[in-house]
Amino acid sequence: MKTLLKGTLIAGLATLGVATAAWAVQAGHGFNPASLDADGDGVISTTELDAHADLLFARTDRDSDGGLSADELHALHAMMPAGAAPQHAPGHAPAPVNRQAFREGLRGHAAGMDADRDGRLTVAELGAAMHGGQAH
Repeated sequence: MKTLLKGTLIAGLATLGVATAAWAVQAGHGFNPASLDADGDGVISTTELDAHADLLFARTDRDSDGGLSADELHALHAMMPAGAAPQHAPGHAPAPVNRQAFREGLRGHAAGMDADRDGRLTVAELGAAMHGGQAH
């Protein structure tokens, strides 16, 4: 797979989890960024972020084969609001993605929302990113 396409795919997948969460807030589905903070310490740990990624992955992996096919990714993108889904080059479908790649993509996106760059994503930073449009 070409490096550029792979990088675009991973970046797009990273957006999926957070954009889906932002969409839930905007659609009135009651998503609260604090719901990712299982231990209530105000910081979303890698373990907590991975749990969210795994939940989203499981909901998207409809055939339970351990990978997200192009069709499953398209279905996930279709649930996202206009402009939130990653864009792919014409004629290029997203390549299948395994759970670990999905986790890594979400971790990378979370790192980008660490506003004070201290290496920790707080509930407040996630909430601000979601409400500030950064998650889109």
